[in-house]
Amino acid sequence: MKTIATFMIPLVLVAAGCATMGGPGEGAVLRAKDNVIPSLVHIRPVKETFIGGQRREVVVEGSGFIISPDGYVVTNEHVAGESTLVRCVLYDRTEVDAEVVGTDRFTDIAVLKLQDGANLPAARLGDSDRLQSGQTVLAMGSPHGLSRSVSKGIVSVTDR
Repeated sequence: MKTIATFMIPLVLVAAGCATMGGPGEGAVLRAKDNVIPSLVHIRPVKETFIGGQRREVVVEGSGFIISPDGYVVTNEHVAGESTLVRCVLYDRTEVDAEVVGTDRFTDIAVLKLQDGANLPAARLGDSDRLQSGQTVLAMGSPHGLSRSVSKGIVSVTDR
């Protein structure tokens, strides 16, 4: 079983059925969005860089999603890896510090643990083996710092 998620910018993908603007599938898209958005996390890690021989701290931005009610979050390694501090903004705009508990550069995945995470809204993940070419999916996250963004697309091919 594979998990339905993409990690270009960590986004949860939800199979939503065929949807067109104002068409019969729009309700499914809105329900899927409403179910996933509370589990999204806007991530602002602080990374140390050296520019012109000087040490500087740079804040980057990314997104992730809560995978367990006790505060584990999946994001990208390129977002959270090698961070000195990670600050997360939850759906209700609460700001929480997080610890990087694991990273994998090869798959570009990182796992964070939110401090004091308890009873948080976790994303319900699906099985990507069940996806079919032509299905509509939603991508949600914070690309380029735009929190709670939603984009719709179509699965083109499932074997690559």
